[in-house]
Amino acid sequence: MLKIFPKLFPVILFAAIFIYVLFNVPYPNSLTSATAFQLLSFFIPLFLAFTFTINLLLKFLPSSVFISLGFLLLLFLSLNR
Repeated sequence: MLKIFPKLFPVILFAAIFIYVLFNVPYPNSLTSATAFQLLSFFIPLFLAFTFTINLLLKFLPSSVFISLGFLLLLFLSLNR
């Protein structure tokens, strides 16, 4: 149990930051009217939470980064419809 805690801590931390951002940062009317702060405060914790969650499964950080970037790209493209 103590071996997995250092790997699980960043996942919990960035997921908690992402949930905090969801509840406390004001929503923009659309994606194009969002400020840089709103976009960065949403996408950076989401990217890091995805990366460290996938890293728990793959145990290889560069692959986890590329997969989470792919997820965020798909999310961003689906938001622009």
